[in-house]
Amino acid sequence: MLKVKDEVKKMVTFRSLNLLNSYSLMGRFDIIFCRNVLIYFAPEIKARILSQIHGALNEGGYLFLGASESLSGLNDNFNMIRCNPGIIYQKK
Repeated sequence: MLKVKDEVKKMVTFRSLNLLNSYSLMGRFDIIFCRNVLIYFAPEIKARILSQIHGALNEGGYLFLGASESLSGLNDNFNMIRCNPGIIYQKK
């Protein structure tokens, strides 16, 4: 089992966010984890959420989705990067 060191935990802030609201007050991010959430939304809502996530990421930032989620047909503002295991998306 992996465990995050305390000095790393002190550099991270966890907050709740309603994905349908504005992200403008949250700031900009290098990494966004949105795992196993988008599967519950209709395609047009997913596209809107992904557009907002794109706007909240710094240039070259990364988006991590769940294993059953994909950007296919929803947003072309990310480059797909295949990892072993999994896929991540980088802001274009």
